[in-house]
Amino acid sequence: MPSQSNPDGKTPESGDKGDAGLQRSLRDSASYLGIGSSLAFTVLLCLWLGHWLDKKFGTEPRYFLVGAVVGVVAAFLHFWKMYRAMSGGKK
Repeated sequence: MPSQSNPDGKTPESGDKGDAGLQRSLRDSASYLGIGSSLAFTVLLCLWLGHWLDKKFGTEPRYFLVGAVVGVVAAFLHFWKMYRAMSGGKK
């Protein structure tokens, strides 16, 4: 009896050899996937804190701008630490 094939042309007995490569790629790149969201969260948190302080003290936009600068600097420093850790500390 001939084996049945799936729409993608693979037989159930052949396994998914292509999935192993995908899983390996995802595992290798997993540490890089969270960088963007981590940086955005850092900046947005500092902006929100600056906005909250401005509303509390009536000093708009002073603390919002300070929060923006602190957020960008903190995000850059966080990125730099992550880069150094991922590259093994090489310059």
